[in-house]
Amino acid sequence: IINDSYARFSNSATFKMFEDFPDQKYRYIGRRDDRNRDACATVLDNKKNEQGFTIDEIGSLPVDQATRGGFNCRHDWVPV
Repeated sequence: IINDSYARFSNSATFKMFEDFPDQKYRYIGRRDDRNRDACATVLDNKKNEQGFTIDEIGSLPVDQATRGGFNCRHDWVPV
């Protein structure tokens, strides 16, 4: 629970830092293996992930900026 709470806080803080920059792009990073949730795998495999997604584009993905892929998700959003 502590690790998940820290990850959620960290991702929320990152997005808060860039909220005045709507064109800022973010990449979804982390392991890609057989333990990935379908939502995480979909974003990790998306070719656009290499260039990054804007906050508006993230809103249409199956993972969001704060909770990512859900409880205990092993992935994070990082600014590109």
